[in-house]
Amino acid sequence: MGARDYRAAERTAKGQLARSRGVSAGAFVGLVCLVCFVCFVCFVCFVCFVRLRAAT
Repeated sequence: MGARDYRAAERTAKGQLARSRGVSAGAFVGLVCLVCFVCFVCFVCFVCFVRLRAAT
């Protein structure tokens, strides 16, 4: 295995690592957005429930 082959293998490994990091970061951002959305919906439902209880 020559020096050129070694550099090519190293570049490929770095590219795969960057791609896997990008995917995990995207999944993490998606998960955070989903959790925030669910919390927001729960909060809105809770506020509506409290207002309905106060009205009756």
